[in-house]
Amino acid sequence: MTSTNIKLRYKGESANVNISWEDEPFSGCVYTFTGANTAIWPYKEELSRLGGYFIQAREPQNIEAHLNAAYAASKYYKGFTYKVTPEVDLFAYLEPEDKDPEVVY
Repeated sequence: MTSTNIKLRYKGESANVNISWEDEPFSGCVYTFTGANTAIWPYKEELSRLGGYFIQAREPQNIEAHLNAAYAASKYYKGFTYKVTPEVDLFAYLEPEDKDPEVVY
């Protein structure tokens, strides 16, 4: 089991999102929230909006969706910050054709 933690801070409050997965982080992630709701709600708001906007971010059981939600919240909510520990290298989990796709015009 692999896991990572996203530390959220907003309006002087903090919270954590602990995310774990078995084989690969693009499906089947289990996540738990701890801490202040003030820090969690901007993150959850962005997580609910993701839908299919980002590559492979189709469901909240996806580490990429969580990372994108934290990033988006940091851009749309003044003062919202986050830190991922340990960092997740998604490149290692991509298929070979996704790592170097052929450009077609």
